[in-house]
Amino acid sequence: SVTMMKSTSLSDGWEEVDTYKLNNVPGNTVTGYEGPTIYKLNGENKWCLLLDYYSKSQGYKPFITSDITKGEFTSATDFTFDAKYRHGTVMPITQAEYEALIAKYLAK
Repeated sequence: SVTMMKSTSLSDGWEEVDTYKLNNVPGNTVTGYEGPTIYKLNGENKWCLLLDYYSKSQGYKPFITSDITKGEFTSATDFTFDAKYRHGTVMPITQAEYEALIAKYLAK
């Protein structure tokens, strides 16, 4: 099970976010998920939480919120992945880095 914590310091003062929940999932429960990662969507006031749905062997499932402080995430229906991903992270890259990666991939 995954919990959401908050603090004004990286080293102490952590407390659970009581309103943390997943909408549009059976029972609004976070049970059966692990390996969370979260990132802000480019150009939007939205955050994407990726959770590995390990209990169903489905890999990452995306959940969206526009208010990260409340921790109320809704299952995203407009995301697709080309494979089953697990326990990863998301990092920003420049357009030039993206193009170099694509060129390298296509050259194989």
